[in-house]
Amino acid sequence: MCYNAVMKAWQITSPKNFDKITGPSEKPEPGFVKIKVGQYLLTKPDMETYLGNSTATLPIIPGESCCGMVVEAGDEESGLKRGDRVYVHPKMYCGLCSACKSGRFHNCENSGQFGITASGFLRDFAVIRTVNCTKLPDRISNNEAIFLDYIALAVQTLYTMDAKKGDFIAVSGATTLGIILAQVALYYQAVPILVDPDRKGLELARSFGIYYTVDSSTEDAEKRIFHLTGGKMAKHAAHLVGGGVPLKQSAGFVGANGRFILLGRFVSREDVSFPIAHIMNNNISVIGVTDGAKNTQVAVNMLANKAVSVLPFIEKTVGYEDIPKVFAENADKAPSAYKTMIKFD
Repeated sequence: MCYNAVMKAWQITSPKNFDKITGPSEKPEPGFVKIKVGQYLLTKPDMETYLGNSTATLPIIPGESCCGMVVEAGDEESGLKRGDRVYVHPKMYCGLCSACKSGRFHNCENSGQFGITASGFLRDFAVIRTVNCTKLPDRISNNEAIFLDYIALAVQTLYTMDAKKGDFIAVSGATTLGIILAQVALYYQAVPILVDPDRKGLELARSFGIYYTVDSSTEDAEKRIFHLTGGKMAKHAAHLVGGGVPLKQSAGFVGANGRFILLGRFVSREDVSFPIAHIMNNNISVIGVTDGAKNTQVAVNMLANKAVSVLPFIEKTVGYEDIPKVFAENADKAPSAYKTMIKFD
């Protein structure tokens, strides 16, 4: 295979419009690697950009993360070499600020997001900073590794909640992240209650062993949680931003002195108002969780040890030429736990 081929990419030029572009092949400088993109997962942030609902400035190449193979390293000190498989994180780190230089990349002072503040990975090759990559062990396939950010975000959410064994955790949204969060909660011996109006997503969650699910389209979710928790409500709650449950409703699931987590990368136009009186009167802490990169190695270990299952989320796999069609087909769909994988040849 020739790795000096001209780069090709799909670029969103205006809402709901793609153009195919080409450009010269780039050489990685020290601190950078060049990767051949292998797998990409269609995500909510990329769909919001396609619809014109995100903060991204068009035109832009979407694609917030990917799995791929290193084809060239800018230096020998990066720890990566040609042939290494890597996962590329959605969040970009500058590698130059004091936080990055001290290894605290998650505190980067100049962070961005692939596909939003800079071009993403709907292209065949990409030159990126080494600090944005995680080397993958042989025990994890690319199809599994593409979900690493979801698992890392879920772990960060549990840490932020300071969740303890036996704590009830209400999760609003049977999305991919919501179901993975419920799995991680079970791993840490907490008790997740997954709420969503989407029956299909709840059925998928139950297949993963999530035994407390609430269909908010047919039952009073707050009343059900009241009964499940013995009248105490959930110790903590996580609201999946852009999911199928209104934020006002989610806030009512958490009891006194609990923590209410707003989870995800905020790119949607969701109504974010919620009952201030309930939050204040019950001394509830409201915290946003948007990045879990510091837990990536934890996520790798969980995948390697099969503590979290992810492959059933992949509904179908399509090729590079199908990208505009796939985006168009998903434009009017509600958030779903099922994902489309795009595989590059």
